[in-house]
Amino acid sequence: MERNQANDILVKLQQTPEAEQTPLTLAEAGNQLLAIPSQRDLGIKLLTLAVNQEKASKNGGTEYINNVRFVTESMGGDPDNPTDVMKGARQFSNLKGHGTFKDTNKFYLENLDKGREDSEAEVSAINTANDALRLLEDDNEVIMGFMPETRMGFAKMMNYLGLTDGESIAKTKQYLATTAKLVAKEIKNFGAGTGLSDADRKFAQDMTGANAELTPEAARRILMLGVRANQRRLQRRQENILGSENRPSQFSEEFWRENKINKDAYIYDIPEMYQRPVEKMGNYELQTIYGLPETVTKDMVKRNKQDGGYYYKNDQGVWTNLETGQPFKAQTGAPEEDPNAQEMMTTTPDSIF
Repeated sequence: MERNQANDILVKLQQTPEAEQTPLTLAEAGNQLLAIPSQRDLGIKLLTLAVNQEKASKNGGTEYINNVRFVTESMGGDPDNPTDVMKGARQFSNLKGHGTFKDTNKFYLENLDKGREDSEAEVSAINTANDALRLLEDDNEVIMGFMPETRMGFAKMMNYLGLTDGESIAKTKQYLATTAKLVAKEIKNFGAGTGLSDADRKFAQDMTGANAELTPEAARRILMLGVRANQRRLQRRQENILGSENRPSQFSEEFWRENKINKDAYIYDIPEMYQRPVEKMGNYELQTIYGLPETVTKDMVKRNKQDGGYYYKNDQGVWTNLETGQPFKAQTGAPEEDPNAQEMMTTTPDSIF
């Protein structure tokens, strides 16, 4: 039975196209084999091979913490979640020639320092993307001069915005592929809690294809996806440190005192996503930022002549405030408890919008 399980794992690995073979696919197979008692040695060899390939892909050896994060990810865990990382550390200690499991306290400190580096990179990525979104706001002649509706023009525009280090299509595809993987990973690990949908993931992946529609609108959407994914990564890492309503902190107050460090040093202000004025937003922006259903398009969002707010008609035909989600109340002086107030809301004349 165990031999058949191992054969199934190895056959599946062999059938994976060479172009899709990565250290991660090898590590995933190694972890599956480690779960089969009679195949433990083979699992260790495969996982060791994966770690070595990961090192080679990073141009040399990596530190212990990076190896553990890689093993954690290969197990289907989140390398930013201390609980998952501890499991990855134990798995990594099974590899021959890599010594024994490190002191837990020291490991937590190393993981915190790595998390701080990641947080700084994510804040920087959000700020860079926001700068790009500002430049894309009006589709002005500076951007349109790159002819962004062409693949080469889009590549030049991405380089101009500082998102790639060259104007080649290959570098642009690499950037988009990185964003696609980030979005897909967030959805895989945390589902609806990310605020990212399967449609978002599919769009990001489609952007790496040969027939992708490379336009300013497409650029705006991929940038927004990257911002949202990085915001969630920052938020989740900081919840691990500070705790949240549904989950206690991974670190006790004694931990901070004993190590004489200030936990605030690992907390970052999460930048907001840059938003165009409502009247300039496209359908995707309105639906993403304000949670509107796909049936509501930008043409259906109107500015009210009385209070200057933006409203749309919900599926009951009620004009609803874009910001608050509350129905429009005509300024007639009618009190909130007026029994006719609800009827008044649903019969608001379209002429005031």
